[in-house]
Amino acid sequence: MAKKQTQAPRIIWKPFVLPVLAATFLCLTGLLVFQALERFLIHDARFTMRAGDVPGEGSPDLAITGLNRTPAAQVRRLFQSDEGRSVYLLPLAQRQESLRRVQWIKDASVRRQWPNRVSVHVKERKPEAFIRLTSKRQAASPKFMLIDGDGVLLPAPEDSAVMELPALSGISPDQNQEDRARRVRLMKHVMQAIGRHAEYVSEFNVSDVDNVRLIYSIEDRAVTLLMGNENYAARLQRFLTHYPEIKKRAPTATAFDLRIKDRITAIDEERLSAKPSASGGAAGGRSVEKTVEPSAQEHHAG
Repeated sequence: MAKKQTQAPRIIWKPFVLPVLAATFLCLTGLLVFQALERFLIHDARFTMRAGDVPGEGSPDLAITGLNRTPAAQVRRLFQSDEGRSVYLLPLAQRQESLRRVQWIKDASVRRQWPNRVSVHVKERKPEAFIRLTSKRQAASPKFMLIDGDGVLLPAPEDSAVMELPALSGISPDQNQEDRARRVRLMKHVMQAIGRHAEYVSEFNVSDVDNVRLIYSIEDRAVTLLMGNENYAARLQRFLTHYPEIKKRAPTATAFDLRIKDRITAIDEERLSAKPSASGGAAGGRSVEKTVEPSAQEHHAG
């Protein structure tokens, strides 16, 4: 009797096996290609950011734009560790964050420019006012600085451009940045409200945000005006309209409360810091403008 032949086992390929093997092969191939490309970008000399020929000058492959107040050398120092290396290894986000910590820089962007250059563009802070900085916790002499719209304190450079900025008081290092920024916005709001008259204001005082004070130059003297927290243009215009009469009634007065709707009150300088009375005027003041009813105000002003 003949023996039965033993058949070899048949391999049954599942429908999903071939796609899985193909995908695995492609992934491995892609990984190998990526690793080879990365080694090429890291080690090939064509991608290397060169070091400067003169110490301190920085790399000739680093281009910086947007600088005005910030020294270029200060920015270049942040990229010293990248010199002699491939720009592929440059940590863009880390360098941008380092740039934003520089005092005058508000924002910055860092880009690679292949094969081996780096482009840096900075946006510097714009000072909004000149301030005399004092602290309640320190008895030191006031420090003159600048402040921008974000409430960031900046050193005051020695140039004529600073003198064109408005003077702002009521700013303290004891205040947080947002509080300082709020006071800068208040100053700008008052400036916009009073328009062309802002050029006659030698100082904006925002110590009390509910009672802005202006040092205003008129004729041959400077007067302090208590403006409150609203109707800045109307209150200033009322003061200017009645100023000839005010000058006659209070020729030596140098401070005036404009917050009460129907009168202007002269205030003694030493009492400017006094607590306002219940009627809204400063304590110890005297009226220098008669009560003006709305219907009669235009006749009185004429």
